[in-house]
Amino acid sequence: MAEVYEKDNLELRIERTKAEYAGIEFDAENMDPAGEEEKQPFDLEKIRVDQQMLSVKYMLELMEEDGIELNPGYQRNYVWEDNKRKSLLIESLILGIPISAFYFYEREDGRYQVIDGQQRLTTIKEFVEGRFCLTGLEYLGKECNKKFFGELDKRYKQKIYRTQIAANILDARSPKSVIYDIFRRVNTGGMSLNLQEMRNAVCKQEVRDFLLRSTRNENYLRATRNKIRDIRMDSQELVLRFYAFYRAYDFEREKLNYDYYYIADMLDNTVEDLNEMGDAKRETLYKRFDLAMARSYDAFGEYAFSKIQNNDGTIKKVKFINKALFSSFSVLLLNPKYDHVDIKACQGTILGELAKELCDSYYKDAISVGTGNRRNVYINFEHSRKVLERCLG
Repeated sequence: MAEVYEKDNLELRIERTKAEYAGIEFDAENMDPAGEEEKQPFDLEKIRVDQQMLSVKYMLELMEEDGIELNPGYQRNYVWEDNKRKSLLIESLILGIPISAFYFYEREDGRYQVIDGQQRLTTIKEFVEGRFCLTGLEYLGKECNKKFFGELDKRYKQKIYRTQIAANILDARSPKSVIYDIFRRVNTGGMSLNLQEMRNAVCKQEVRDFLLRSTRNENYLRATRNKIRDIRMDSQELVLRFYAFYRAYDFEREKLNYDYYYIADMLDNTVEDLNEMGDAKRETLYKRFDLAMARSYDAFGEYAFSKIQNNDGTIKKVKFINKALFSSFSVLLLNPKYDHVDIKACQGTILGELAKELCDSYYKDAISVGTGNRRNVYINFEHSRKVLERCLG
């Protein structure tokens, strides 16, 4: 189904390329073949966005006082490298040409995090600090080309300082679901943030460190065969999935509690829960994650978290990591009834059973298309549970 749909959908083809570059099997996660109900609208009274006009001078002062966090956790480590592009932005300020509005998230401590406008702010700051000179100007070339900020005529410096920039400031008191949605709507910069980069933008630093530490866990790297690139935080999102589903699984009843229309909402909520946790509780979760990765490698070896098939007794795998299989098996292997089972000794049996189970079209489709759909999440967990149950008892 996804393959047919992609032929006429450029956006999906682009997303597939991004996923596979990151080492993850593209799963058309948000395609919803079951046609579930639409998401409930927000309460307008709870959306708090303050529109202000701020001078460049004031914004520079905020940056100097650490009142604006230019790189709030989403690791956009690149900045504009084209000197002409930077120079044209500065020329626009001098000429009074309006530039696009900036979007900020105001944290509880009063500091601003940049949602949209990081590269423009960085460019302005760099120019005023004398870190590049102007080149390729279209209107002010004669007066300003090849000049650093300190070499500009005083009137041009004042024009830059006095320029008023439209700023939309998202209040931290808004419900977190509203904050994430506004992040997604207003993110229009050169390379839009993906969902995990947005989550990290509102994470506490200790949670950012926690997720990053998880991606560097030796058992995780071994189980995922060092395949996941974290350039756009794909690896951090993957480990976040473990924490989300682990906390949603009732091991006593062997039942998953999943009631989301979009899996992104579950991950958003998990980030907020991690924000509220103390270090000790996060450490407990980390130890469970470490054990889950160790058991996953024992159970599947080099085939962990990949679709496999048995061709005449030879097991073959898809080379990319499947997020749905990662979510289900990493959690299910933590069932206390497997605490004293020699999982590694059962590896051959488990692989054979999984290959056979993947012949079931319901299971295979559930981990391939619309994987965040409630029905498919439950199918995934139930079939994965049966595989382990038949092999490990």
